[in-house]
Amino acid sequence: MVKLSHQQPNLHYIDERIFLLKIAVLLICLPSILVLYGWLCESRLLAWLFPSGISMKANSAFCFILSSIALVLFLTRRPQAMRVQRILSLILISMGLITAYQYISGTDLPYVDSLLVQNQLVQNDPDSQLFANRMSPLTAINFTLNGLSIFLLTYRNYHILNLARIITIPVILTSIMVLIGYAYGVRELYRFGFYVPLSPLSAIAFIELSVALIFIHAERGFMRLFVGQTLGSKMVRWLLPTLILVFITIGWLCRQGNLMHWYNNQFEVSMLIFLTLFLSSCLIIWQARAQHGQELLRQRAQHALELNNINLEKKVEQRTQELKKLMEELEALSLTDSLTGLANRRAFEQRLKMEWQRATRYEHPLTVMLIDVDHFKRFNDDFGHQTGDHVLAQ
Repeated sequence: MVKLSHQQPNLHYIDERIFLLKIAVLLICLPSILVLYGWLCESRLLAWLFPSGISMKANSAFCFILSSIALVLFLTRRPQAMRVQRILSLILISMGLITAYQYISGTDLPYVDSLLVQNQLVQNDPDSQLFANRMSPLTAINFTLNGLSIFLLTYRNYHILNLARIITIPVILTSIMVLIGYAYGVRELYRFGFYVPLSPLSAIAFIELSVALIFIHAERGFMRLFVGQTLGSKMVRWLLPTLILVFITIGWLCRQGNLMHWYNNQFEVSMLIFLTLFLSSCLIIWQARAQHGQELLRQRAQHALELNNINLEKKVEQRTQELKKLMEELEALSLTDSLTGLANRRAFEQRLKMEWQRATRYEHPLTVMLIDVDHFKRFNDDFGHQTGDHVLAQ
């Protein structure tokens, strides 16, 4: 979780995700410990922590505590931690599958129902005696999926990580559906027949757990979109949760107004549609402005880059001409005697080689004539080297 692949690690975002993971662990583990303590100590106030009349079962609280431990172990890279995570995930999967089998088979055997708690508080549970401490079927399915996701997240394979995240999406959707059912008073969304309903506290814990699992190793797979530094990544991080919370709040407010007899069902639906359209328009305009500003910055940067390229090409061309002229001058200096301005020995050797090849190719004779100044040393001795150089130049 603390190592990014294919790019330079961004310590700010890594520290932020580690901090959010610790907050998620605290929000999941602390209520679960209070609920489990309430069941063990026969404290109805703690066992029914959420004021809905529907409690989180003791087995569910125990599984949430195990899930929190598995999340904490993602912060370390020790091989022992990975083995413990897989053991915890197998326990969660087993608890979920056993409970699901109980519902499907219709068996009266308690199995794991009374594994943790069997006291007066269970006997006085408003649910039937059979389901007094049995987690709901939806809870069993969600724990099975989350346990499987934790197990898969212990591997670092790209496709396995994506599969682990996809598995948690149904958990988030069903938990949001349950919370909407409680908020709007739609019983069918959180209670399935005569089975035990999923408590709102469990639904919140499932959302926190699943979101935390999705963002583990988020630098790999399709979750890179959510943790990047681009405009799209920033927008999806803020826009998606805001969209969910705002629309649920709007629907809840419209529903409460109807329940308080401020208006009828038709007005509630009309108001809900109007507020939804208004909010959607605001979000579209906000997104368009952000994209427009980003596009303007990109165009300005591109224009500046084009100007820099033009100036650079001109400078390169000018410098090339200067270098070409300098090379020609250097070439001329290398073949010319500085005193007399005549061809020097290097030029003589080049010309001799060229003429020798020409004479050989056309088979004609080659003549070299040498001209010398007699007794020039005496001239230098009598009149000085400076005068001698002047005479040589003349």
